[in-house]
Amino acid sequence: MSMSRSVLRHMVLAMVMSVVALGATAAENDHNQTVRNISEEKWVSAGAEHFTGNVQMRNAFAQVSPARSYGAYVRFEPGARTFWHIHPTGQTLIVTEGVGLTQSVDSNGNMGPVIEIKAGDIVVCPPGIRHWHGASENSSMTHLAMSERDPNKAVQWLDPVTEAEYKGAKK
Repeated sequence: MSMSRSVLRHMVLAMVMSVVALGATAAENDHNQTVRNISEEKWVSAGAEHFTGNVQMRNAFAQVSPARSYGAYVRFEPGARTFWHIHPTGQTLIVTEGVGLTQSVDSNGNMGPVIEIKAGDIVVCPPGIRHWHGASENSSMTHLAMSERDPNKAVQWLDPVTEAEYKGAKK
């Protein structure tokens, strides 16, 4: 079976363009990108300043200015949770393991329901919304938390989620 000259010419051109593109990508990777394995990052205690219970954190990524995105894995033992807090640019959580809970307060001050979250769920919390998240009472939970740094305003940490709020809101 013979190929027309036109088809052959297009195939050769496509192969040459692929090789050129691969070379350009390799050069860009060598000079502009950072590749590291998450296993290089250690789990550290999140401490009691903004968390209730046993919470561990592991840095995932942090962009260099002018980029502002950053992320961390956060592992909550059963019953552990964040304090109420507000992210000026919003926050996205990707649950990677376990079962957790999250709750928010709308812009009018109305308390929303506690929502159960589990591995595979993605939680998007808009900018300026008061919320908390953590593990359920009987399961640990790990999520990748991602946000953007606002150079003018940091995360606003508020009061702890009380046991009554945590337990009462789940009914």
